[in-house]
Amino acid sequence: MNGVNSQQFHDDLADIADLAKPVDLRDRVLRGARRQTQRRVGAVSLAAVAVVAAGGAAFAVTSRPNGTVVPGTTPTPSVTEVPTAEPTATAPPTASATPDRPLTTGTPGTSNTAARLTLGPWTETGGRSSLPGTLYYLTRADDGPIKINVLADDKLRTAPLRGSTHRNDCARQSIVFSPDGTSVAWVESDSTGSDRGALVVTSLDDGASRVILPEVECRGGSGPKWMPDSRRLVVERGNDVSIVDAHTGATTAAPAAWRGYLAFSRNGGYVTYGEQGRIVVATVAGKVVKRVPYDINCCTGGFSIQSISDDGRYVGVSFENSDPDTVRNAMRIVDLNTGKDVDLGMTPPAGGWIQIVLVGSDRLFATGITATSTDVTLDRAGKEDVSVPVTGGLELGVYRP
Repeated sequence: MNGVNSQQFHDDLADIADLAKPVDLRDRVLRGARRQTQRRVGAVSLAAVAVVAAGGAAFAVTSRPNGTVVPGTTPTPSVTEVPTAEPTATAPPTASATPDRPLTTGTPGTSNTAARLTLGPWTETGGRSSLPGTLYYLTRADDGPIKINVLADDKLRTAPLRGSTHRNDCARQSIVFSPDGTSVAWVESDSTGSDRGALVVTSLDDGASRVILPEVECRGGSGPKWMPDSRRLVVERGNDVSIVDAHTGATTAAPAAWRGYLAFSRNGGYVTYGEQGRIVVATVAGKVVKRVPYDINCCTGGFSIQSISDDGRYVGVSFENSDPDTVRNAMRIVDLNTGKDVDLGMTPPAGGWIQIVLVGSDRLFATGITATSTDVTLDRAGKEDVSVPVTGGLELGVYRP
């Protein structure tokens, strides 16, 4: 460098680098993402149909896209399966097939800090021709209380989430049912603009709430996800991806690939996530069994993983958000044997959508969704459909046959 003191130049660069703290850069990125939100309201308006899906697949299905495939046909495969093992840095424990019972107060290892939001009291009303099982779902207004609903045996039990919540705060972005329907988890923060807070787990049996872990991410694909055993959750804390035991608060490292949007099959056999424009399916122990190229060709360009069937063949996808909000609804179902979207043989109502939860080989449809009512239909293979009207504009959570 002619005319430049090389040593002084490098010293000056080092001084500048010391001034740029990681938290400064992170805040700038988030501020930029929020500015993008203002400019892309039209592109991400699909988030208005968000549904909660925990331990099952939740889908909002639009009209039939080009290149769909009807289940039962045998199209020419256009994907490459990868039945080879791919080691992970730390393989997580294998999910238990038997769900644990609800949490109780005073469990060693968890925080003694009181939760800011609490559940209850429960009210009970008579139902109408309920489904053959138990349906857990949410009803909520943008700035009104979040309500937990349990419909079973012709009875509907409802409890509000008590405490101040706002449309974009951590709790609304992160609330999830455990797959067995015994518990609900969320992240809560004292600041409505925060991107992280305390992980809270609450029993639906007795309403007991406990703070499990601090500094847990809540937005985008970084929010907590229940594992199939209904005891452990995958959480992100800064640069770390961990598995936390909701009974003890103990954490273990999770594979780095589990960062962002991912989903477990209900039976605990598979986990799916996105990887550079491909849908990846792996066993929970880390063996990759499929890598399927996929282009959602919608909205912001990328896709987010929402769900996977028990046999690992079908995956629910939606758009990838370009802001800190969480995408919960699946727009499409992809058949990984063909790499194409599945034609469900249904179209959404005018100006509306369809929500679907996969339960083994069965499907639960929510249609005709309005602010006051929703039609719920259980589509069972080889059996007659069962329908029930539900009061309120629901967001499907978990269905237990």
